[in-house]
Amino acid sequence: MRQRRFDVGEDLPGLTGGQSLGARFDSEAAALVWAEHWLDEVVPAIADRTPRDAAKTPQGRALLESLLRELEYGADLARRDGLTGADVGWIRQQLDMWSWQ
Repeated sequence: MRQRRFDVGEDLPGLTGGQSLGARFDSEAAALVWAEHWLDEVVPAIADRTPRDAAKTPQGRALLESLLRELEYGADLARRDGLTGADVGWIRQQLDMWSWQ
C-alpha cells in the first residue's frame, strides 16, 4: 500500500481579517448543488469522514458542529458581500443536527 500526503494549506488563499473559509456562490441553486455533494465528501476537518458519517457519533457531531458554525459565518459574510452562502440550515436538517448537545 502506498500512502500520499498533501498539504492542503498550499492551495488555500491567505486569509485576512473578516474572511472565512465558507463557500460563496452566485445563486441559491449553486449553493444547493454544492451542499448536496458536500454531505458525501470526505472532509479533513472532521477526521477524514463525510459529514453524513460524522453526524452518527458524538465525537463526529462535535467536530461537525464546529465546521457548520464556520460555514454559517462564511454564509453571513457572503450575504454581506451580495453573494449567496451555504444554506447551513438545510445542511443541519439533512444531518439531523438540530438536536446536537
